[in-house]
Amino acid sequence: MKKLLILMPALSRGGGERVISELSRGFSEYIDIVIAVFERKRSYSYAGRIIDLQVPLSSRFLDRAFLFFKRLARLRGLLAQEKPDVVMSLGASANLMSIFAAKNPIVRVDMFISAGRKGFFGLVFRLLAKLLFRRAGLVVAVSRAIAQDLEKHYRVPRTKLQTIYNPVDMTAAREKAEEGIPEEYREAFSHPVVITMGRLTKQKGQWHLIRAFSAVKSHIPDAELVILGEGELQEKLEHLAKDLGLGGSAHFLGWQENPFAYLARARLFVLSSLWEGLPDVLLEAMACGLPIVSTDCRSGPREILAPVTEPLFQTKNVEQGKYGILLPVCDGRWREHSESLTAEEYVMADAIVGLLRDEAALAEFKEKSARRAADFDITTIVPQWSFLWKQ
Repeated sequence: MKKLLILMPALSRGGGERVISELSRGFSEYIDIVIAVFERKRSYSYAGRIIDLQVPLSSRFLDRAFLFFKRLARLRGLLAQEKPDVVMSLGASANLMSIFAAKNPIVRVDMFISAGRKGFFGLVFRLLAKLLFRRAGLVVAVSRAIAQDLEKHYRVPRTKLQTIYNPVDMTAAREKAEEGIPEEYREAFSHPVVITMGRLTKQKGQWHLIRAFSAVKSHIPDAELVILGEGELQEKLEHLAKDLGLGGSAHFLGWQENPFAYLARARLFVLSSLWEGLPDVLLEAMACGLPIVSTDCRSGPREILAPVTEPLFQTKNVEQGKYGILLPVCDGRWREHSESLTAEEYVMADAIVGLLRDEAALAEFKEKSARRAADFDITTIVPQWSFLWKQ
């Protein structure tokens, strides 16, 4: 049996990490798996052996370059020891490391680089991607929009590009959806719940949803907002909700090991992201039959909700896709409670109110969500990776 080494920062509490968890279990029947991580943080199960490079991530500016080269040296030693047949990487620094250290690695890109890599280190990464990504054996993009961006802006030849969507385990999701939730949260879910899920970071733009929800409450007083996830903006978001008078109606439930139990009890899922790759949270919500309202950010929501349209198109108005509602992307600027809602926030509020009041539309999108999620089932996605063990 061939050996696959997967390089990634950790197996903890992220969409990409969840994907690798599911893929590793799907791959294990066909190929021997070794997962090399920067630090041994784990929130998900996995198949194969895990090897800790013992060089954790750091937010300190001066540490980042030093730690990168320290990890690179340890990776080269690990490759010499393990002698894998195939190397696959996930994450910005892991992708660069695999290109430097391995022969013809498979680089998995799960972010729309032109929109999602910001600041000084984002600029450095974009320059390095333009210079190095074409040296990979294969670049796997998680959306067609990412593949187009890589070809156009990062000099990756079309012959080295392949799009493989992220999977969702439909059977497991539906089983977990049947589990109960703690009694302390049941009262909130006895009302119409608008739910969102993701790290509480700038990328996810949850403050736009909180501000929009303040307008929703004026039309549907018993509506509740549930936010699953944790991150550096949590305190600011909680203060914003309180200042907007939503203290009793905005529920921050943190990271949940089984989010499906909460998703299945909600009325509507809203994604307010400013940028994405392919948002796994949409697939997880749709696996539970949740109707979807999402910003038309680059990339992923359009390919999930309106798959026959041009991947790089972005709507300026409310668009009813085949499988959900697409909205204009908000501007990403933080605003206090005293500032008026933006045009995009009003559009988001109107779309939420419109769906919550339309039981027929909710029922229609509920059925369509479950049907569309089946296209991303793990049993459909794993065979698309068969080149790992057949090459």
